[in-house]
Amino acid sequence: MVSVPSKCQRESGNFVRAADNRLCDTRCIFDPFHYGPPPPPPASMDDAETIRLAHASFLSQLTFSWFTELLVRGYKRELTVTDLPKMDESRESALLADRFEANFERRRKEVEQWNNSIDEGTVKMSMMQRVRWRLVRMIGIGRADMKREVGIAMALSDTFAWDFWMAGVYKLVGDLAQTTSPLVTRQIIIFVQESYNANRAGEAMPSIGRGVGFAVLLFFMQM
Repeated sequence: MVSVPSKCQRESGNFVRAADNRLCDTRCIFDPFHYGPPPPPPASMDDAETIRLAHASFLSQLTFSWFTELLVRGYKRELTVTDLPKMDESRESALLADRFEANFERRRKEVEQWNNSIDEGTVKMSMMQRVRWRLVRMIGIGRADMKREVGIAMALSDTFAWDFWMAGVYKLVGDLAQTTSPLVTRQIIIFVQESYNANRAGEAMPSIGRGVGFAVLLFFMQM
């Protein structure tokens, strides 16, 4: 039996659709960079767009502008699973997992061979290896018998290489900027106080370039 919607239901549905259309039109009006309605979602993940990070420039990666299009689409309508981009081949989990396991196994065999050579007394260390081992012992890490232990840090480095170490550099720079930004803010306050006191006393005011430099520096430190 087919149910026929009542007049009240039809009017209610028309009202909701009209409200949705007005909302979409309003969003399109107030979006100066992306006009028109959003595109429909892809039918399946096979039709989904490949993640733009794969071919984004360095500036785009630094400012996350490659992600802007997806944010705008989510602002205009509700996102679905197929709206999310799929990974390119170089970032697929199966490929990275196989590569990591191969690198970890290679590192494990190297450590095993090194430890066996120490037990057998056949190890031959170069001058640089001896100096490095003594420095490591001075700071309190490493084993006294010169044996090594299997770890995943170097296997991760072999697998992700540039991304692995640059993530650490970005984290270090971000933490340093967050820690030292109050010091820059203090210098800006001191500059304003010196300018105010010099103006009240009729003396030469400090160079405006110093204040502008601190302000620009603080801006980039907050990014």
